[in-house]
Amino acid sequence: MSTSTSSTPSTTTTKPPILLTRHPTSTLHPNASLFPSPSFPITLSAGTIIHPRAQINATYGSVQIGEGCILWEKCRVGLQQSLGEEGEGEVMMVVLGRNVIVEAGAVIQGRSVGDGTVVDAGARVGRGAVIGKHCRITPLTTVPAGAVIEDFTVLYGDGLKRRGNGVTEELRARGRERKGEVLRRLVPGR
Repeated sequence: MSTSTSSTPSTTTTKPPILLTRHPTSTLHPNASLFPSPSFPITLSAGTIIHPRAQINATYGSVQIGEGCILWEKCRVGLQQSLGEEGEGEVMMVVLGRNVIVEAGAVIQGRSVGDGTVVDAGARVGRGAVIGKHCRITPLTTVPAGAVIEDFTVLYGDGLKRRGNGVTEELRARGRERKGEVLRRLVPGR
């Protein structure tokens, strides 16, 4: 009687490291969805608050969340699809400046959103758009891909906009700071 033994070589695969940098003072709810990749990092800066069901997607490009940002439920930050051949040479990164607020259901694929900007509920910032400092994108407004919005601009309706002078920005900054303090106590983090 002959017995045959087959040996299969054992192979171990090592996964590439996931690039996630998180400041210890950032608050990340356990039900938030992060999609880091081995090619593109996600960076969460100091004092950032990520609510439940918020999504940060670095599958197709890096995502950098600035200090003191607040990302509300069901918002999506990061490139949502591959740039393909049409996007060759384009910077594959989404950067939120300091104290940016992204309200519920908003989608940000823009290249950068300036300090102190508020992106209201359901608003969409198209791929490659650049939003200035202390702007407001009102609810359900769409910023077209590649658009450039100047500092202190309020964008509303069908592409209508007005520019402010930034006089009240100090008061708004203090209000956002207080709001962040309260949220850090209320939102459980990991």
